[in-house]
Amino acid sequence: MLLVVLKEWKYDYHAFTDNSWYNFDVIIKDANGNTLIQKNFIGEQDVPSLTVNDLLLLYKARFEIAFNDPEITALL
Repeated sequence: MLLVVLKEWKYDYHAFTDNSWYNFDVIIKDANGNTLIQKNFIGEQDVPSLTVNDLLLLYKARFEIAFNDPEITALL
C-alpha cells in the first residue's frame, strides 16, 4: 500500500511573494499493514508563473523528488 499524506501544499503568488510550499509524507506498507517506510518531504519552490502548465510541472517535480528517493524506489 502506498499512502501520500499532504500536510501542506500551497502557493502564494502576488506582488510580494511568488513561492510554493510543500510538506508531505510518503508511507509504504506491506500486505499485513506493517509500515515499511515513512519519509517526510518538505520544501519551498519559486512559482515561475501562474500558468496551469507551470503549476503542474511544479507539482510533478515534488512527486519526482519523493519517488526518485533510493529508499522509496527500492520498496516500489
